[in-house]
Amino acid sequence: MDRNLNRKILMDTFEYMEPTELMVSGEINDANFPVNYLHRSSPSDYVWSFLGVMIIIFIFLLQEPAKMMHWMLLPLSLCGTIVMADAIRWFKGTYTLLDPKGIIGLYGINFFLIAPLLIVFYDVEKTEEYVLGDWKLLLGLMAAFNVIGLIVYKIFEKIAFKRPSKVQWTYWTLNPGRAAFFVPVFVTLAFSAFCVFIVRGGGLSGLLLQERQGEMNVGLVGMGWLAIIRDSLPLTGLIALTVFRMTNAHAGKSPWWVFVGMGVLVMFILTSGLRGSRAAIGFGLICASGMIHYFWRRLKVSVILLSLIPLLFFFYFYSFYKSAGIAGISDLVQGRRTVESLQESTQRTFVGMLIGDLSRAHIQAAELDVLVNKPFL
Repeated sequence: MDRNLNRKILMDTFEYMEPTELMVSGEINDANFPVNYLHRSSPSDYVWSFLGVMIIIFIFLLQEPAKMMHWMLLPLSLCGTIVMADAIRWFKGTYTLLDPKGIIGLYGINFFLIAPLLIVFYDVEKTEEYVLGDWKLLLGLMAAFNVIGLIVYKIFEKIAFKRPSKVQWTYWTLNPGRAAFFVPVFVTLAFSAFCVFIVRGGGLSGLLLQERQGEMNVGLVGMGWLAIIRDSLPLTGLIALTVFRMTNAHAGKSPWWVFVGMGVLVMFILTSGLRGSRAAIGFGLICASGMIHYFWRRLKVSVILLSLIPLLFFFYFYSFYKSAGIAGISDLVQGRRTVESLQESTQRTFVGMLIGDLSRAHIQAAELDVLVNKPFL
């Protein structure tokens, strides 16, 4: 049987699979379909990737040619071409929706290309208290190291997937019968931790009205273990709903997946969000999307891309909440303050989010400056 057809049959078989025994293992033997099979991708992906990178660079050059023209563009363009090719394969469906290669490629466009260009374009003065005079040299060196790292990453990817694996296809699926006993126990523990967190933090209103979000409240000192259990509530709750659905509903698409996703987002805001962690919300949503994708409804690339737009704006405005508290957001909504004044007082901008929160390229450049110019500092 043709290998690609064989792969399609296997993936279609698992699309909406109702399990039969907490976790049950199973095996599929197929000598013609290796476990570590790698999709053969078209070389044209790199051509389209290179064109996309050139368009991004040209946009920057068109506005500030004297500032942006530097040899750093060469290694940056190489980095962008490598990662954007994986993003294109993800867009086309060559990679599955939750394939790490596609996710890294999509995230890497900002991480390896756009963020360094923004640093130079906006003349970022410093990172924290560390002042740098020449960003372009350091960003160029950093990009050169990144090119080497990405090439090594690609080489080992090819090596790992070159030969068929001798192991069998092994998969794990949830046993609703056993999970129906264990999952409520974990949900109860997580919800109890959440309630204790709310009480010790001065109530929900007390936590929301903090001037700066975080767990600096006296009642929460030394309660890190409680925060770990509390932060598991959104995903534990989603697992419980999934088990309930698998036990009481038929397999197939569910019309409730949107409401389930919104509910999980609200729970993330009430747990991880109250301590000002956007990263915890982001990574948690990735895990939640995996569960929704495999157990509720198959998500499409278009749905993921459209959801990224409000999510980015949510992270941006949430940075104001993190730094200025609920009072800052209230002033913004009521018109007493503008977005520009909040940006000035909190030093948080949308570009700053792309650089500082989603890349940290300026920090990496500062670390490289220390290693190269001040090794004994």
